[in-house]
Amino acid sequence: MRLRAALSLFAVAAVPQLLAAQETFTVRGMVVNQEQNIPLQYAVVGIPELEIWDLSDEAGVFELEGVQEGVYRFIALRRGYNMAIEAVNFEGPMEFIVDLAEEDQDAPLGNGNLVGQVVDQVSGRPVDGVEILLVPTEQTATADAQGRFEIEDITSGALQIELRRVGYEPRIDTIAAFPGVTLELTISMAAQPIVLEPMVVTIRSRHLEGAGFYRRQRSAAGGRQFTRADIERRNPFELTQMFDVIPSVRADRDAFGDWVLRSTRGDRCELSVWIDGTRTPGFSINTYPVDWVEALEVYVGAFVPGEFYDPCGVVLIWTRQ
Repeated sequence: MRLRAALSLFAVAAVPQLLAAQETFTVRGMVVNQEQNIPLQYAVVGIPELEIWDLSDEAGVFELEGVQEGVYRFIALRRGYNMAIEAVNFEGPMEFIVDLAEEDQDAPLGNGNLVGQVVDQVSGRPVDGVEILLVPTEQTATADAQGRFEIEDITSGALQIELRRVGYEPRIDTIAAFPGVTLELTISMAAQPIVLEPMVVTIRSRHLEGAGFYRRQRSAAGGRQFTRADIERRNPFELTQMFDVIPSVRADRDAFGDWVLRSTRGDRCELSVWIDGTRTPGFSINTYPVDWVEALEVYVGAFVPGEFYDPCGVVLIWTRQ
C-alpha cells in the first residue's frame, strides 16, 4: 500500500502503541487502482484496534469517524487486490489516497473461513434450514438443526451475505473477509408476517337497515336478495332482467301490457309489487329506472315474510335514498 497523504504521515514499529485520547476526529480518503489510478468501490477500509470500518463508495471515497489520537494499524482490502496494511500515527484529521495493487491472477485465493449461527430474533432459538449465499463468489451453505453453518476458503474483501428461509424475512448484509482469518457470525432473522387478505369495509344503507333488508339477507329464508353491487355487476337494461336467474319466477306482460312477475308454479299467479314497504297494485316493474334502485327482494309462496304477506309472492323494490 502506498499512502499519499495530505498531512505528514510516518511509519512506526509493527506492534501498535495505543495512546490516550483527548478527543476524536475524522479520517477521510480515497482508494484507487495503483496502476490505472481509478477509484475503487467496495474496498473495506478500517482501523481494527478502534473497530472503525467503512466501505468506499462509487468515487472510492471512505470516511472513518471517531478516530482517537494514536498509532494503529490501517487496513484496506478489496476482492481482486492485495490487502494493504500499515501502522499509521494518527495525530488529527487526515486525508490521504490509498493505492491498491491488483492480485496476481495465478496466485492462490485467500483461505479465510466463515462460521456462524442463525437464531430467531424474538426467541433467540436456532433456526434450521436457512439458505446462506455469498455474493459475488456464489458460495453457499445451509444451517443445520442448531442453526449453524460454515463456508470455507472465502476470498478477502467485501462480500454480501444473503439469508433466506420460508417463514422468515430475507436478510442481506455486507461483511469484510480477511485472508487466513475465520469470521464467526451470529445472525438473527425475523419471522415473516402472515399476509392477510385486505379488510373489506361496507357502509350499510340506513334505509335498508331500517327496512329489515340485511336481517332477511342474513337469514336467507327461501328468498332472493340483490344489493346495489349485484345490480351494477349484472348491469341490466331493464329491471326485469335481474330476475332471469330465479327459476321460480318469470317476467311477463299482463292484460294491459305492463311488465309483471309471475310464479312458474301452479296457476302462474302474479307477484305483488312493494316499493319502499308500500304495496303498489298494477305497478309495471320496468317503469322504475334501474339507476334508482338500491336493492331488490323476491319471495314466492310460503317463503314470503309476514309483514309483506301475499299467498302468491312478492317483489320488494327499495329505492336509493
